[in-house]
Amino acid sequence: MNIYRHITTASSTRKATHPYQVLRHRMASFRKDDSGSILVIGLVFFFLMVAFSGMSLDMIRYEMTRSKIQGTADRAVLSAASVSQKLTATEVVTDYFTKEDLLPYMQPVAQGQSGLNFRTVTAKAEVELPSLFMHFVGVKDLTATAVSTATEKVTNVEVSLVLDISGSMNSNNKLQLLKNAAVEFVETVLTEDQAIVSGSQKVAVSLVPYAAQVNAGRPLLTQFEVANWQESSFCVDFTMNDFNSATIDTINPLNGAGHFDPYGGSSSNPTPTDFYCPTPAMNKGAEVVALSGDIDALTGKIRSMTAGGYTSIDLGLKWGAALLDPTMRGAVSGLIADGEVNSDYEGRPANYRSNNMMKVIILMTDGENVAHIAMKDQYKSGPSNFFINTTDNTYKTFSMYDASKNKYFWRYDNQWHDTPYGNGSVTTYTTESYCKRYYRNGSCRSWGTRTVVDTTTSANNARRLNYEELWARATVYWVGRYLYAEAYYPNNTSGSKSNIGNDFVDARVYTVSATTKDTHLSDVCGAARDAGVIIFTVAFEAGRNGKDVLRDCASSDGNYFDVAGLEITTAFRAIARQISYLKLTQ
Repeated sequence: MNIYRHITTASSTRKATHPYQVLRHRMASFRKDDSGSILVIGLVFFFLMVAFSGMSLDMIRYEMTRSKIQGTADRAVLSAASVSQKLTATEVVTDYFTKEDLLPYMQPVAQGQSGLNFRTVTAKAEVELPSLFMHFVGVKDLTATAVSTATEKVTNVEVSLVLDISGSMNSNNKLQLLKNAAVEFVETVLTEDQAIVSGSQKVAVSLVPYAAQVNAGRPLLTQFEVANWQESSFCVDFTMNDFNSATIDTINPLNGAGHFDPYGGSSSNPTPTDFYCPTPAMNKGAEVVALSGDIDALTGKIRSMTAGGYTSIDLGLKWGAALLDPTMRGAVSGLIADGEVNSDYEGRPANYRSNNMMKVIILMTDGENVAHIAMKDQYKSGPSNFFINTTDNTYKTFSMYDASKNKYFWRYDNQWHDTPYGNGSVTTYTTESYCKRYYRNGSCRSWGTRTVVDTTTSANNARRLNYEELWARATVYWVGRYLYAEAYYPNNTSGSKSNIGNDFVDARVYTVSATTKDTHLSDVCGAARDAGVIIFTVAFEAGRNGKDVLRDCASSDGNYFDVAGLEITTAFRAIARQISYLKLTQ
């Protein structure tokens, strides 16, 4: 028993020599030895810190890239969405991304729903960033994405509706078709919820009918100083320089055009039938309506329009552009004071390119510019050398004074007299028949004629006419042919007297050629476009030259309409539909 215990004890204290025993011994010693444990923990945390720092660097790179492309996209769409931007949305956004060296990452630009008064643009960009550290945890790439959308909207609109009411509009039912289209247009852009918001007029429509001239109307023209003022018509003659801008001169007097019909009339009918300045008596609805939001008033004026006269597209557009120009603001204030314009339009027309404001012209014609005849200034107003007998309303009422003779030529008898017809003693000469020989049964065998002289004394019924009154009573040609030619060339043939009548007209008027008028139109179109006005043009069964000048005038090819028949309604509807998107801003 004691011997066994001794042997066991000795065995346990003997040094292990077997490899397995050695390994077990060393592992047991390692478990018991705690020296160096801090170093291991430090290494673990070091590697964790390096990993997180690397991932943070990846995130910083990602955010810097995302911020750059987002900022670029934001700036690009703000510029591209401007309603006054002439470049396409893609062109604008591409330019921004190119300058920032981000073009490879730009995705196709989306231009959303847009209209004449608003524009929406969306830009997207995407960058794939290979990760530097995050790939250790399975993230190989980071995707930086930017999406930006901008919308610019216009809530205030000023429109000039410039409509041709020349004589050719009487054919093919064109005038009625125009009326229908224009009425629908006005009703579309001036519906109550669009026109009046919180008591403030947002949309203003000016109506400018034109033929050979534009009758501004007495209320509007009285807001200006006008030379050769006439109460019977309210048209203005412009100089070539006036067409270089959209403004109407508010410093120097405007030059009244005069009220006359150059040609026409017969021996017994001097009455003008086609005044170059259209008047409501002959061209109903011919006067300009300035800045109105009254649907009934505007549509009523349109429905009352009648057609007559030649075509002056340049004069129509000149007035249409002027009614959008800020220099017209003083005249509008005067119209408001006179009760002609709603007070909500105080301060209009607004400045060009002002915030939340759009200016539009719709120019329509069925023809082309025609050579324009204008009265020379010295024959527009002031006393003439012609008189009338106030008691005679026939063509015979006129007499003409010649200072060199100190005599008066009467149309009554085509003779010279000492006094005008209707004043002092009047001697008349009539021819009567009488029987020179009789048969025995009392019947007349042969007849003769004799002059009967009748001298009577009349009251002071002669009155001198000023030129305005003269041209309101007689065409210029009639005065030249049946007074002047009969007075000074009584023995000439009828054809020769007609030529004298034409020469009489030529001496009192001047002509602006159709080519010059085309230049005027192009100049004022360019001035309006440069100022920021959007111009739509509608060629309604117009001739080739009319189409050319309207296509040239429009703000873009898409703003030009070449229509016939009922298509005019489609054209006006398309324009109105764009303006009607104002509803989106309310």
